[in-house]
Amino acid sequence: MAILPNNEAMIREIAQEPELFRHVLENRKHYTKGFVELFRKKSIKRIYLVGSGSPSHLSETLRCAAISMLGVEAAAPLPSMFLNHDSFNASGVYRPEEMLLICPVESGRTKGPILAAQKARELKISVVCTTLDETGTLASLSDVVIKKPSGAEQAPPTTKGHSTALFILLLCFLEAARETGRMSAEAYAAYDAGFQQMAGNVDANRLQVQEWYRRHQDDVMASERYWFLAYGANYGTATEAVLKFIESHQKPTFAYELEEFLHGPLCAVRPVDVVFFLAAEDCEEKERMLQLYRAMKPDYPHCALIRASKDAPIDDWDIPLESCGLPFLNALEYLIPVQVLSYEIADAAGIDVTVWTTQKIRSQMKPSFDR
Repeated sequence: MAILPNNEAMIREIAQEPELFRHVLENRKHYTKGFVELFRKKSIKRIYLVGSGSPSHLSETLRCAAISMLGVEAAAPLPSMFLNHDSFNASGVYRPEEMLLICPVESGRTKGPILAAQKARELKISVVCTTLDETGTLASLSDVVIKKPSGAEQAPPTTKGHSTALFILLLCFLEAARETGRMSAEAYAAYDAGFQQMAGNVDANRLQVQEWYRRHQDDVMASERYWFLAYGANYGTATEAVLKFIESHQKPTFAYELEEFLHGPLCAVRPVDVVFFLAAEDCEEKERMLQLYRAMKPDYPHCALIRASKDAPIDDWDIPLESCGLPFLNALEYLIPVQVLSYEIADAAGIDVTVWTTQKIRSQMKPSFDR
């Protein structure tokens, strides 16, 4: 039960995510058909993923997934940097029909993705978007429009819309990879099984992290700031965690790729800080993360290892999660717990997550079009 009644909206929307995943799976052809058809017709070799805010972080995870699952080159530039300091096909290597722009957005009114889509259309590059508004400006510029079933959110820190877009586009990648022969039958079967487990896993993980928070609430709330360390595709999860934390409870929060954290940021960590380690898929980087965790723990007691439940426990600060163990899909399994934590900390701090305090500045800067 939320301390502030308005905050019930955020945790309620997080709790809806498993059912949204089930809905997408039950209607997978509806959500993936246009994307798959585009890949069937065109020999896509280069993908650009462009979005602002949460879609930017989602794009980083999808960039890694596109390279691995579809065998293409992929980039996830920030919209303003891309529009003002970069360009499509700067080297001139690709033909227009070999490139694709994906804009995983919410309203479809944000300026960056729209301007990128306009530029793509001028260059005859195909555009795909996920959006809540299939009649909006971005949708009108897109060759494939995927309307998300998540609906509008009452709590401004978007949760279910973000996760549903990631789920849909990962499913699109999977189906396109199979259709175009870019993935083996064995790999497809493994990923398909992972998608089938997803709803149950994220529901269990939501409850698991709430129980962890209750045990450690005093230390979590006493933290002056929060840190998220990650590797691979879950770097996008870490940056999204930062956005959710600062949007909801407004305490300083930072995200670093594992190795980059060792080059300076470590100096700023204080013993009272909570440091979250996203120890996702098994690889050499995971061993490095565990090594860093063990090295920091004696001096920084509030290190929390977010890991798969199958892994051996280390201490009481572990957050064990149900996981299918597959790259990219585990980004979803690790995403929902950080959404829950952002809600819990904000609610305990007495902050109403449904109220934006920055509207005056945003109205002057106009980061979005009216339509």
